[in-house]
Amino acid sequence: MKRLHPYLVGFYTRLLRLYPAGFSADFGDEMLAVFWEAAESASERGAIALTGFGIHEARGLVFAACRAHLTRDG
Repeated sequence: MKRLHPYLVGFYTRLLRLYPAGFSADFGDEMLAVFWEAAESASERGAIALTGFGIHEARGLVFAACRAHLTRDG
């Protein structure tokens, strides 16, 4: 289980690049810290919980990043 966790965090880190640059600079570190804690909690519940968590978070991040691009000024 511990092997999957760093890969999941790395994947999430790359997904954060989908946000506009200013947003990522302002909130990326905080978002990653919150994700890390939540991923650790999910990993304690097992592989299925961690996988479900990862899918849910990745999907949500992609939609939120798209929304951020559509609503930003400029």
